[in-house]
Amino acid sequence: MTTQFQDEVHFRAVRYAITAIDGDGLFEPNDHGLHPRALSSACWRGYICSYRVDGGALHLTHLEIGLPSGEDPAAARIFGCAPAPRPANAWHPDATHFELAAAVDFTGRLLLGAGHVRGAYLNMGFHPAWLYKDVHELAFDHGQLLTSTDHSTTVAELRGTLDDQATRPHADESTSSWVERTFSRAFTYSLPPLPTPGGSPPDQATPSLPAAIQTPDTVIQADI
Repeated sequence: MTTQFQDEVHFRAVRYAITAIDGDGLFEPNDHGLHPRALSSACWRGYICSYRVDGGALHLTHLEIGLPSGEDPAAARIFGCAPAPRPANAWHPDATHFELAAAVDFTGRLLLGAGHVRGAYLNMGFHPAWLYKDVHELAFDHGQLLTSTDHSTTVAELRGTLDDQATRPHADESTSSWVERTFSRAFTYSLPPLPTPGGSPPDQATPSLPAAIQTPDTVIQADI
């Protein structure tokens, strides 16, 4: 296995990788009768989504998917749209692409990262937020943006507490457990709590919305 292609969100003219998900309503192939095959060792789940926050709402704008062998790509439809021409810079030559503008009924939180930290390397799963310089948490209610929280300062502080062991299994952790953790896209993995001065970890319970967006970082209420 290797590092996986990550879904992305275009937000305020920046393309962010989705590093963690806490909620329901993002695109799922099974909901559309699709059962994708792996596109490569860097895309075992078989599809990659691009989203955009436009007018304060979340939309699915591009889908790259590996349709099962024997299935006619030209006959596939997503939200009523036929496949689009393969982009010139497409990584997977046998993937089917869709250009879309579909509203997404997502409720929950997305943790986004942009600007990969130079020198940091993790060759497994989905990259966590602490491997990025610019980190934002977006909270949605049925696809409508509620708040944007800038976690970049917290993530920079967090990186200072991590060593090279952060990109490998813990001493008492099995390889399979570590692999599962790197693929989880969980907030607790992507943005773990900072150690307390006494060395004991704080309570890691994940609060529900809207308490989850009440952090010491910069919180911007959505006004659109």
